[in-house]
Amino acid sequence: TLFRSAAATEAPFGRIDELGATWLRYLEANGARATTVAGYGRDLALAYRVLGEDAPPRLIDGAEIAKFEASDACTIKRNGKPRAKPSVDRTRRVLRLAMTWAHAAGRIAANPYAKAVAS
Repeated sequence: TLFRSAAATEAPFGRIDELGATWLRYLEANGARATTVAGYGRDLALAYRVLGEDAPPRLIDGAEIAKFEASDACTIKRNGKPRAKPSVDRTRRVLRLAMTWAHAAGRIAANPYAKAVAS
């Protein structure tokens, strides 16, 4: 598949921030605009605040995802006001896309979003 070609021989990710950084480099190398990559990086930083940047991706499950998606980091702006729904949706989507890419690339054993959708 498209994802496995470059990453399948690499070791599984040990930290969520490594997964995120590698995914962002993948996007950049495959034509994503710099502003998109930068915005996605900011969204991932919000996830790291809640999950911990050193969190092992293999331990992130549906409960951890739900915690992030309901967190103030995801839903409230720095000034204390609620974030707009499209912004919240994008922030949630970015973590899902990164985890899905890592699973498709063979760098994490299970995609926690597959379980969240199935339940």
